[in-house]
Amino acid sequence: MTEIKQQRGILAHIHAPRISRYALRFTTTWGLGVLLCALFFVLAGTGILLATVYEPALTSAYDSVREISFVYPHGRLLRSVHYLAGNAFVIFAVLHLLRVVQAGAYAGGRYPNYLYGLALFAAGFGALASGYFLPMTEIAYWALVVGLSMLDYLPWAGRFLKGLILGGQTLGDATIVRLYVLHVVVLPLVMLGLVSLHLWRIRKDQGLLKPAGLEPSALETESYQAAVSREWTIFLSVCLALLLTAIWFPVSLAPRPVPAYPPNPVKAAWFFVALQETLSYSVIWGGLLPMAALIWFFVRGPRIAARRGQHAVLPRRRRVFFGMTVAAVFLYAAFTVTGLYCRGPNWTFVSPWKSMKNVIKTVNDNAMR
Repeated sequence: MTEIKQQRGILAHIHAPRISRYALRFTTTWGLGVLLCALFFVLAGTGILLATVYEPALTSAYDSVREISFVYPHGRLLRSVHYLAGNAFVIFAVLHLLRVVQAGAYAGGRYPNYLYGLALFAAGFGALASGYFLPMTEIAYWALVVGLSMLDYLPWAGRFLKGLILGGQTLGDATIVRLYVLHVVVLPLVMLGLVSLHLWRIRKDQGLLKPAGLEPSALETESYQAAVSREWTIFLSVCLALLLTAIWFPVSLAPRPVPAYPPNPVKAAWFFVALQETLSYSVIWGGLLPMAALIWFFVRGPRIAARRGQHAVLPRRRRVFFGMTVAAVFLYAAFTVTGLYCRGPNWTFVSPWKSMKNVIKTVNDNAMR
């Protein structure tokens, strides 16, 4: 009781007083949850600094980003860290989802927290998308144009979202302001709320105290401070890795867009290219049905894989659910690579090697500017 009374601060409320050594192993969770929290706080800190200079207007957005990159001290480094952290957040969120599905940590009382995690992933994906368009470079401008055009393929909801984002009949200042507010205010607050709720449910479900499939009485335990020290190690490692990567591979600034001269082909943002690729085959079979099937699969799949009303999963169904999840991620990655590197003018297939050479040449040219 003395140890429990001595706990102070927010970390004492996030963790149970005693945590099993099995839960503290790196291979149990791979530190992915802590890594995502670290990326979230890095994004928040760097985003606040960038927001003090960025001007949310169609005509001045590019100039403000150029000023950040080449005028302000360490501005390019700051922008590079923010850009890398945003992309890494979505990638590691997918890996975190795979780990949760593989471990079967969605059965019984953990199912609501699984849904909170899906909502957090969707919010993070939206934050990445809205931030990707804000620099209003040539790549960002045309990616936004393609993204808005893809909403036309959806029923009523797509047209509603397009009008909500545009703020008018055409892309203009209202569009940039709405994306800016969405990126710096709405989605960060949503994510903060979901992160808090997610962590609270982990503590409530005793996720670190009672690992799935193991009896807590058979496990030795340590103080929650052992978990805190590991979390600080991961947080500092993430910051160092982002800093070094940003120094060695700084984000370049693409040219200013020229609306009268669109590139050929016009491609969506890298995280939407897979959808653009599948839509090129069929609107119904390549767009609407796969999206509806994915939503149904990730929402209802855990209910099918788990024993109803129990904190356990059926081993065979868990393996099938995990295998189908890996297949879905692999297909999305394959369509993304195809759209990025195997599509040329007029969306025709081109040699991936030739496309990669053009990409490397473009990156080198932009890096010299």
